[in-house]
Amino acid sequence: MKQLKKKRIGLYARVSTEMQTDGYSIHGQLNQLTEYCQFQGYEVVDEYTDRGISGKTTQRPELQRMLKDAKEGKLDGIMVYNTTRLARNTSDLLNIVEELYEINVEFFSLTEKIEIASSTGKLMLQILASFAEFERNVIVENVFNGQRQRAIEGYYQGNLPLGYDKVPDSKKELMINQHEANIVKYIFESYAKGHGYRKIANALNHKGYVTKKGKPFSISSITYIISNPFYIGKIQFAKYRHWSDKRRKGLNEEPIIADGKHAPII
Repeated sequence: MKQLKKKRIGLYARVSTEMQTDGYSIHGQLNQLTEYCQFQGYEVVDEYTDRGISGKTTQRPELQRMLKDAKEGKLDGIMVYNTTRLARNTSDLLNIVEELYEINVEFFSLTEKIEIASSTGKLMLQILASFAEFERNVIVENVFNGQRQRAIEGYYQGNLPLGYDKVPDSKKELMINQHEANIVKYIFESYAKGHGYRKIANALNHKGYVTKKGKPFSISSITYIISNPFYIGKIQFAKYRHWSDKRRKGLNEEPIIADGKHAPII
């Protein structure tokens, strides 16, 4: 790696969740980057940290602030712990790096020893980014297959639905919460009488009832309960296509519907 003495460096760090190992935490990443810069004699002018944000999107507040500073001439180089901290998607990573290259801002990956000033460096970046994306896709696929199998076996996955609690000392089994189950029954009975979602929500809120998360009932929360086959003893999985995206779009024509291990409320 070329000497960059006295050059102004911006450090970028990211974690997708708060539960990271010490060496891979925001603090751990910045510590190692800072130590390296001190050893090389670089000037760290700013630290940019995105916490709890996926690398699948480039619309991250601190990433965008860093790119803005780079465009405004405040940085001579950007350093990351490794390329996956900057972006998970190969095309996103290459686009960001190319954008930096065009404005003469250098890019460095500490653990991968990558410098993009040469053709060899660019090729190495493309190869590493492709392998990182491949690894992530394999993990996503394995997670999906595991969740799919558990659904087929009748086990519920996700946040606890209204009307149920976890059986003590069990990670999979659920038991009925009678107080909440009465609320669920009221919702279905009211709907069967022809009451609309808003009317049902207003009635529950007037009585002082709240959702599983302790919030007032809304049209969407009533809709979710009414349309959820879980309450008749079924497990539904992969209702939407592109299940791993936070903004799930498009209904899956063949979702998994299986008999659940739990007792139905309705």
